[in-house]
Amino acid sequence: TGGGLYNEGDAVVTRSLFVGNQAAFGGGLANGGGSLIVESSTFSANSDQSAAGGLFLDGGSAELTNLTVVGNTSILGNGSIRASDGGLAEIRNSIFADNTGPGNEVDSGGILVSLGYNLFSAAPVFAGGNDLTHTDPKLGSLADNGGTSFTHAPLTGSPALNGGDPAFAGFMQETDQRGDGFPRIMGAAVEIGAYEEASTAPSINCPPDRTAECVGGGAAVTVAVMVTDEDGDALTVTWMIGGQVVQTDFEVAGGSEVTLNRDFPEGLTRIDIEVSDGRSTAACSTTVLVVDRLPPQVSLLGDALQLVECGGGYSDPGAIAVDACDGSLIVIVDGSVDPSVLGDTRIID
Repeated sequence: TGGGLYNEGDAVVTRSLFVGNQAAFGGGLANGGGSLIVESSTFSANSDQSAAGGLFLDGGSAELTNLTVVGNTSILGNGSIRASDGGLAEIRNSIFADNTGPGNEVDSGGILVSLGYNLFSAAPVFAGGNDLTHTDPKLGSLADNGGTSFTHAPLTGSPALNGGDPAFAGFMQETDQRGDGFPRIMGAAVEIGAYEEASTAPSINCPPDRTAECVGGGAAVTVAVMVTDEDGDALTVTWMIGGQVVQTDFEVAGGSEVTLNRDFPEGLTRIDIEVSDGRSTAACSTTVLVVDRLPPQVSLLGDALQLVECGGGYSDPGAIAVDACDGSLIVIVDGSVDPSVLGDTRIID
């Protein structure tokens, strides 16, 4: 019983790897009535005959946090975990994926309780509202990813990345399974599972503020930013004006130029730009100032010099005015002609 570890007392297991173990009951670990805490540990390719390929809780109590339980098998039992004979386990922030076995997770009064933010490739009976079920964790194979033991690292796009409990303080360890040099949280939130992805924040090179001439009530302006990411992650670029998202660019490769093509109104507009790799973000802002610096164009509807007979009648033919920014303008005639008075009279349109 308990191919890798059997406990009947009080045990705390941290930053450990259980791999390739075999037993009749509990391929990786069995708890036989004791009090057990397991944190930041991996159970991979363990197998048993009748209970659980990964963890068998035969009585007692267990707290299971940030475990990666993958690729375990049981001939007659459950591939990943099983609670029996009053065994109780509370589980949070853990991955249970690609384990095989025909048996149930609980029997004979065993209790499994999800405290949320677990990820299952199947849909166990104890899954809770904050858990992901029928979900591929997108893990790499068991490999040397640094630290003291092999791990299954989440691949790009894995839902385990930043998928853990946001209220992690108080029950998480300071490091992931690999130990010193691998902090337990290195991105926007804690990961699900035993491995914490190291993340270099993306960067964004914001353009300088722009000034454009108003045409037709505004100006068509192209704003371009350069985004980079040392980790090679696919990036998401979000453009916001006045707190509202106006454009989102998905699956952007690092080292790419991303553009916003938009008509801006006359006046000053602030643009806030944010780039995210799914774990951390970078942001900047720029402005577009649309100004009306060109004078309107006025065209007389008649000749500039009008000859009027003394004592005759006169009607001003008027003028039209067009502004590049504001369009057609109203023309106001300043001055009047008294045909009974000889001489020149200046009329301003």
